[in-house]
Amino acid sequence: MNDEQCKIPECTVLASETWARVPVCMTHRDALRKEALRYYVGSGGQGTEAEQRPLYFKITHRIPWSKSMMAVRRSEGQCVSSESTLLQ
Repeated sequence: MNDEQCKIPECTVLASETWARVPVCMTHRDALRKEALRYYVGSGGQGTEAEQRPLYFKITHRIPWSKSMMAVRRSEGQCVSSESTLLQ
């Protein structure tokens, strides 16, 4: 990963994996996976998405197709179609 640090705030471990194209360490990749499984497959439904996926929401501003990035791009007058986002 080119000696890049994990993008989870306060983590100082080198990134060796990615989650939604965001460099993360193996520990956080596993935690993000478990969090996603609980949200999409588990009983879920308790609280907001942000409350159910706190780790994921720490990196959404780095995910090209996330709602938060789409809002930023829209406010800057950039194209926000899903096709153009996935090609980046």
